[in-house]
Amino acid sequence: MELACRNATEEPSEANLVRLLDLADWKRRGRTRAVGPGAYERYATLGLFGHGGVVGVSNATGLREACAAVNGFLRSRFPSGTWTSIAVLFNPRMGLHHRRRGGSTAWLADKKGSRELRGKWLDMHDKPVSFDARHYHMVDPHEGRMWALAADVPQA
Repeated sequence: MELACRNATEEPSEANLVRLLDLADWKRRGRTRAVGPGAYERYATLGLFGHGGVVGVSNATGLREACAAVNGFLRSRFPSGTWTSIAVLFNPRMGLHHRRRGGSTAWLADKKGSRELRGKWLDMHDKPVSFDARHYHMVDPHEGRMWALAADVPQA
C-alpha cells in the first residue's frame, strides 16, 4: 500500500486513487443508521466526524499515508475547497436523502421540503461537483465497481 500511496500523492489521477482505495482496509459492511441497509459495500470516514453532538477523529484517519493521498487528490480537484471530513464509499446505493454522501451520478433537488421534488441529474463521473448536501439528492443506480468521495465539514 505504501507504493500506491506514493503514486496517488505524486500523481493524483483517478487511476492511481482507485489503486490505493482498492488496497486500503476500509470497513466492510454497509451502514444502516444513516441511509438504510446496504447503502454501500465498504465505507470509511477520514478526518473529523460529528454525530449526535459527539465529535472526534475517525479511526480510519490512522491510515495516515492513505488519508493524505485521498486529501491531496481532492485538493487537486478543489484547490480552494474547505473540508474536515472525507467519506470514502465503494459501490454506494443510496436512495433519496439529504446531508449525506453521493456517487458517480447524483440527482439534486431544486427545492427542499415540497411534496414534489424537482431536480436534475449531474454527471459526476471523473468530474468534481460541489453542491449543498442539505438539499435532497440521491445516487444513480450503477453497474460494476465505483468509488465515491464526499468531502464536507460535518455538523455535530
